[in-house]
This record gives sequence, C-alpha cells and structure tokens, in this order.
Amino acid sequence: MASAIGYIFHSIAYGLDLMWNVNGELIEDIITHEEYSEFSKKNVTVSASTGKLELEGKLNPRGKWFSNILNFVFGQKAHAIDAWNYLVALRTLKEDYFN
Repeated sequence: MASAIGYIFHSIAYGLDLMWNVNGELIEDIITHEEYSEFSKKNVTVSASTGKLELEGKLNPRGKWFSNILNFVFGQKAHAIDAWNYLVALRTLKEDYFN
C-alpha cells in the first residue's frame, strides 16, 4: 500500500515538474546565460533541464543555489543531475522498446 501511495505522489510531483517547465524560459534566464537548453521542451522537467546544465557546467551562481535547494527539498545529493540521467535512460528504453 505504501508503495502505491509513493508512486502516486511521485507521479503528481513529476507532472507538476513538467508543468513548471512551461515557464522554462523565465527559469532559464534566472539560472544560466545559456540560451539553447532543455527548458520549455516537451516531456522535460525543470529538474532535468537544470541537471543537464549542471553537468555541462553552465549554471550561474543562482543556478547552483537552485540546484542545491532542489537537493535539500528532495533529500538527494544530486537531484537535478539524477533527473537528467533518469530522462536519458527513459528515452533510451522508449527507443529500444517502442520504436
């Protein structure tokens, strides 16, 4: 039962994260000087977009602060990077099994 509830909460949080990425251009302008990022792209979360920029070393000081806040809120050491790695793995699985 607890696993089912956890899955439901994860799905809701993931959906909210996708919804926030609709405003990605605003967030992008705050956390990086990079103009060509994953922000505002379909099926990419704010966390994943931030993680890709973090891996590439393209976050400004506010972006690093934002990533650290995500780590604190979600109780992870590298939430944004993990979100990006999750997205890459999910895309690979979808290509392997559904294309």
